[in-house]
Amino acid sequence: IKTDSVDLVYSVILEAVVMRRSGEDGMIISKNGPYFLAIRDDVVVGGVYTDNGRGENTWTEARAAPSFRALEENVWYRLALWYDGEEVSVFVGDGLVNRMTLVGDSEKTGRMPQVSQAVHLGWGEPGHDQFFEGLIAFASIKQFEEIVYFIRGDANDDGVVDISDVSFILNYLFQGGERPECLDTVDVNDDGAVDVSDAVYLLRYLFGGGDEPLSPFPEAGRDLRRDNLDC
Repeated sequence: IKTDSVDLVYSVILEAVVMRRSGEDGMIISKNGPYFLAIRDDVVVGGVYTDNGRGENTWTEARAAPSFRALEENVWYRLALWYDGEEVSVFVGDGLVNRMTLVGDSEKTGRMPQVSQAVHLGWGEPGHDQFFEGLIAFASIKQFEEIVYFIRGDANDDGVVDISDVSFILNYLFQGGERPECLDTVDVNDDGAVDVSDAVYLLRYLFGGGDEPLSPFPEAGRDLRRDNLDC
């Protein structure tokens, strides 16, 4: 398990790469008191335990929406819980790719308590023991990074998506031009990479009746997918 600290109080990211070997519910990462990441009813579920400002600690959970497909057996998945002090969110992605999609969230604020319990992998759901029947190839606990809001396609960061952004992308890719402040703005087709296909996608949207850039667009927002692009 890789972690900066297991005593995080204001934010946390739990992440794991797992393969189910049965259809049973199972705990993946747990510290009884602050947080957990699990599979229940065939979907990812995560929760945090924080104070409510009145001296009381309460659990809040996020789970994948009913429309999200069930997690199958014998398939590698990358699962995550994010708590940023405002929301608790859960993500699912391909276990072989560092890329995930937001599948559920709930509003949540407050400070997680520091407790003496150890971090458990594969068992220890708050309230009762529940073992994960499968494989855990990777697990991580770390501090949440600041959320950045951006407009996809606004490569030059002027607040408008137009032909100047296409020029900015091409100049950056092929002429040694200025590096974008946020690479996610250049990933117009949201495939997790920055290349000429993003400029082509934006040109088609602007002049050829193509699809608009993927969310967040046209208003600024946060990226609903995790990838290796910084912002």
